[in-house]
Formats: sequence, structure tokens, C-alpha cells
Amino acid sequence: MPRLVGINHVALEVGDLDAALELYGRLFEFELRGRVRGMAFIDMGDQFLAVAEGRRQGPDDDRHFGLVVDDREAVRTALKEVGIRPHRGRGLRFADPWGNEFEIVEFGLHKVRFICDGVMDSAAVLREGPRLSFSWGGLPHQVLDTTRAASAKQEGTEGSDGKLRASMNGRVVAVLVQIGQRVEAGQPMVTLEAMKMEHIHAAPLAGTVKAVHVATGDQVPARRIVAEIDADPETAK
Repeated sequence: MPRLVGINHVALEVGDLDAALELYGRLFEFELRGRVRGMAFIDMGDQFLAVAEGRRQGPDDDRHFGLVVDDREAVRTALKEVGIRPHRGRGLRFADPWGNEFEIVEFGLHKVRFICDGVMDSAAVLREGPRLSFSWGGLPHQVLDTTRAASAKQEGTEGSDGKLRASMNGRVVAVLVQIGQRVEAGQPMVTLEAMKMEHIHAAPLAGTVKAVHVATGDQVPARRIVAEIDADPETAK
């Protein structure tokens, strides 16, 4: 039996093709893959959206198109500028003037998507080892990733070079060690605050603290080296 492997395109109908392309162009940045009489093809990565002129049916209800963008809030702003009011509720969903329903989902670096109460939404996420931290609905949340891939590598501690790296952008709220101090593998060294949550960064190996590159109150980017350890001789072998 043939296996279903993906979507090539989605087709929708509008009452006025030129007006639709003008509207969509004010909401999204895109390129036309092609255009023929009464139909245009909007490029969306490996897929495309076929927009055909001649819609006669009434507005859609539950049927909708889920479109992925890299900045959902920019779409929300653009909708306000063109006078389209999104539907109430979580996420971002709206109807165009011809009754086509769209749901906007944002995918990007450090983003997670999820479904809650039947509505798909997304949020910025920070990973610290197997823990995923994100803010949604005005509240902080944490999820434990129990997959083998998550436990195979701990953020900030993957190297054997003794360098402790920030696993996220954040503010240093505690430096728990000093130069010359002996530490054990897994011992807390630096605590960062991000998204109203504290994230403890632990020693990647046992040894002696060689350098501390941050102080309380510093803002650090992800992957910055915050401390270094001289490994114990037996660990370095």
C-alpha cells in the first residue's frame, strides 16, 4: 500500500485574486511560484499555496489552513493595520474577506509547539538538560523531556574540556564557586535567571576552578563560557 509522505500544496478560493494577493502580501512576505489566468501559486518552502478566483461557498467554520511563520506577532500587527480582527481565544486565527480561515503558528529557533484544549499554540523555550522551560499564558512552565536523546546530553556540560557554558540567554543571579575551589562533577557553580525561572549550571567534571568569567548581575548570551575547571588527573585521562 502506498505510504502518505507529505503535502504538496493546499488550494483555496477567493472572490478577487488581485485583492487577495495584495492582502496576503501585506500580511506575509512571500514569493509567487507562478500565476495563470484565475490562479496564483504562493511559495511556502517545499510546498505552495494555490489561490484560485471564483469562491462561491459561504465562510468556513472549523475547516482552516495552518500556516507557519517566523514571527507570529508581526502577523498580528499586520492584521490590525489592514482592519482584520483575529478570533478570540489563544493562538492567532482569523478569516480573510472571502471566508477562508487561517491559523498562524510560529516556528523558529528555540520554539516549541503544543496543543491545549484543541488549540495549537507555540512559545519560546529554553532547554537545560532534560528540562524545557517556557512561558505561556503569562505563567512559567517546565516540562521534563524523558526521551533518551534528552538524557544523553546535558546543556552546558557536554564538553570534557572543563568549560561551563551558558545554556541560554539570561542574567547571572548567583556565582557559587571561586577560583581555586575544588568541585565535584554535577556540583552547582552558576545560576542564571531566564523567563522568571532560575537555571542551575553544574560542573561538567571534577576538578579545581581555574576561572570564573561572570559576576552576579551580568547578562550573558547562550553558549558563553561562564567558568572553567582544571580536571582532576584521573578525569583528564
